[in-house]
Amino acid sequence: FWLAPPPLHLMHSHGIWIPDGQDWGGFNDRWGAVGRRSAELWFGRWRSYRAGFLQRELPRIPTQTFAGRDWEAYPPLGAELFLAKAVDAAGQCPRVHRVPSTAALRCCPGWSLFRGASTECTLRH
Repeated sequence: FWLAPPPLHLMHSHGIWIPDGQDWGGFNDRWGAVGRRSAELWFGRWRSYRAGFLQRELPRIPTQTFAGRDWEAYPPLGAELFLAKAVDAAGQCPRVHRVPSTAALRCCPGWSLFRGASTECTLRH
């Protein structure tokens, strides 16, 4: 997204537009394009947290959300989870839309990132 921001004219103003991926148990919060109807939800969420939102919502998170997680590598509680809970509590989930990453790699059947044909993506570190 650094060199080519998504064109705003393609996003309707009633939506909450967020990048696809890196949700970490909630919604990606790296950036967002929101219409006026959702602006208070997006930009006022820290104020709502201080007003007791988290105390009400944390007990409602299903325990399986935290089961089997590597707590060191993937902390279960973070801004992404809190954002998703705020959007859900406000009944705004249907307004959430994803913007594909401009750096995404798409694999097609019969192609590989390396020599030879493959039906799966293989990444080497």
